Amino acid sequence: LHYNIMTSGLLDLANSYCEPILKRQCEQIIRHGISVHNVAMLYAAAIKYEAKVICFILIFYFEDI
Repeated sequence: LHYNIMTSGLLDLANSYCEPILKRQCEQIIRHGISVHNVAMLYAAAIKYEAKVICFILIFYFEDI
């Protein structure tokens, strides 16, 4: 859980400094760490940091629950 929180913070920096490669790498790390315990927090972070790829993945995750 803490790993995803740190990664979402890094995603914030990547978004702020317009670093698309770093942003994509953060999205990949977050995508592999999605669980029932952190899906809501990750969804909120994805919306906040405009991580559209993660938003779509989380929407499909919600549908499978």
